[in-house]
Amino acid sequence: MSVKDLAAVLQLDYGTVTPLIKRLEANGLLRRERRADDERLVQVALTEEGLALHRRLSSVPPMIGDAVGLTPEEIATLQDLARRMTVNVNRHNAAAARRTA
Repeated sequence: MSVKDLAAVLQLDYGTVTPLIKRLEANGLLRRERRADDERLVQVALTEEGLALHRRLSSVPPMIGDAVGLTPEEIATLQDLARRMTVNVNRHNAAAARRTA
C-alpha cells in the first residue's frame, strides 16, 4: 500500500503518518520501498515480524466486541455509522470552507 493511500485510509495527514511509519520500520514491523515504476511513490509492507504481530492481534477485535456486548453485526453497523459521520463532517467542513473563501 502506498503511504498516501495509508494516510487516506487512516484519515490522517501525510505528515502525521510518516513518523509513525518510521517508528514501525525502526522496530522491524514494516518496510518502505520506492515504487519501481514511479520513484516518487513510497509503498509500505509488513515484514515477517509485522505479519506475526498482526496474526497475534487478530483476536483483539472480537474480544472488544465481547467486552462491550455487541454482536459482530452490531459492530459492523457501528463502524459504518462512524464512517458515514466522518464523511458527512468532512463534506460539511469543505462546503463551509468554500463559502468563506
